[in-house]
Amino acid sequence: MSENQKNKRYIEFNESYRDDQQHNTNDLNQQQQIEEEKERQLEIIHKIEESPSSSEIHQQDNFTEFVKREEFPKKAALMSVFLLLLGGSLITLGFLPLIREWDPTKGLMFWLFGSLLFVSGLYYVVTFFKAYKAHDDQERLSILREIPEI
Repeated sequence: MSENQKNKRYIEFNESYRDDQQHNTNDLNQQQQIEEEKERQLEIIHKIEESPSSSEIHQQDNFTEFVKREEFPKKAALMSVFLLLLGGSLITLGFLPLIREWDPTKGLMFWLFGSLLFVSGLYYVVTFFKAYKAHDDQERLSILREIPEI
C-alpha cells in the first residue's frame, strides 16, 4: 500500500470513529435525559401519594378536637341544638290535637313557635357543620366569627 492510501484510510477511520463517538454521546445524552425525566415523574408521584387528601385532613381533625378548640363557641352550639330539638318537639306536639279531632287552630301556636325555634336552631347547626367541614383554619375561623356569642 502506498503512503497516500494509508493516509486516506487513516483519515476515513478517524472520521468514522469521530462520527461513532458523537452518535454514542448523543445516545448517552438522550438516555440521561430520559432517566432524569423518569426520576422527576417518580418524585412527583411520590409527592402526590404522600400529601394528604382533603378527606384525610378532615379525618385527622375529628369532631371532639374541633369542639375542644378555644375559638369554638360552646354555649352557642348547645343553644342551637337545644332550639332545634325544642322546635321539632313543639311541631310534633302541634299535630297531637289533630289526631283526636280535626281542628287545625288548636295546634297552630305550637306549629308557629316550633317552626320559629326549629329554623333558627337548624341555621346555626348547619353553620357549625360548615365550620367543621371547612378546608383551612382561616375559613373555619371566619365562619365561627359569624356566630354570635351567648
